[in-house]
Amino acid sequence: MIGTVGTEHWEGREIDPGWPDYAEVVAGLTDLAYDRYGLRVQWTIFGDAQVVVPDPAKRAALVDRFAEILRARAHKVQVVEIANEAWQNGFPGEAGRQELRALARRLRDRLVAQGTPLLVAASAPGPAFTCDSWQALYRDLDTGLATIHFERDTSAPAGVWHPVKDPWRYHQCEGLPAVGSNNEPIGPGSSVVEERDALRLVTQAAVTFIGGLATYVLHSDAGVRGDQPFVEMPRIEDTLEGLRALARTLPPETPNGTRLDLRSPDAPLRAVSPLWHENAAPEGLVGAYATRITDRWVGVVFGMRGTARFVASRPLRVDVVDPLTGQTVRSATLAAGAPFEIADREAVILFLYPES
Repeated sequence: MIGTVGTEHWEGREIDPGWPDYAEVVAGLTDLAYDRYGLRVQWTIFGDAQVVVPDPAKRAALVDRFAEILRARAHKVQVVEIANEAWQNGFPGEAGRQELRALARRLRDRLVAQGTPLLVAASAPGPAFTCDSWQALYRDLDTGLATIHFERDTSAPAGVWHPVKDPWRYHQCEGLPAVGSNNEPIGPGSSVVEERDALRLVTQAAVTFIGGLATYVLHSDAGVRGDQPFVEMPRIEDTLEGLRALARTLPPETPNGTRLDLRSPDAPLRAVSPLWHENAAPEGLVGAYATRITDRWVGVVFGMRGTARFVASRPLRVDVVDPLTGQTVRSATLAAGAPFEIADREAVILFLYPES
């Protein structure tokens, strides 16, 4: 939920902190989402800050105001973000980045001082989708959370599977907050490129959590303004059913596991098929990732063409799960060195259990 907007994209729906009842509107909407629908919200304070709140002193005052509004309802809020895509919404260049970092710390300090600590994010870094861009905004910014907008590019060699694998990069980039959010990925109504295939959307959510990020956003539209009822979006029900199944399938502690690429030599079930998008191979896969949780691994394999081949590095029991239904479609017990194959599926969830 955005706290300020005012460009032509929002004509007729402007949000102005100068409204006499602004605080009541913010508080009331937060209460409505939680009290009636059981939803904790993400507040993003600034959209179109260059138009609505161009003065830095007034921006700081609005940050303070949000801290006060949320004082009595912190339990209804998941995270507070300072700005949406700040580089194009009022915080350009290095000066804008430093102002953004200062505002994030300012909000964190006020929330802590009043006894309502919340996760605070600065913004999605940009416009580049690179580790350097992420680090420039978030390195040593100890406010709790990084909101990342991953790539939506389907013209890359991995095609439609490229946005699915991109969240895996987060924890390969050093110096970022331990908690990350896949905050505006490709989705049914995302700008630039849309994705309405339920399997790919659900698999991207699986990569998000197995890759150690805490939240995944289903990007339903480029601005949810009531133009179209959410439930009327094409094929949305398949995606929602798949996300419900994924929530049942993945253990709650999945983002806290120890991550590994299943193509690495020490993987319990090593993927030996080629990466077809890098090797121009007729068969293979795009990604095979896992995370260890206590005495088991949960993994995701996706972008498979033809038959994907694996080798057990130790005795294992393998369960192959359909991401969209949560149903186990195959189980096997493997000796060390035994081959294992998955055919005729584009993506699966794996559970790997060590056998004595």
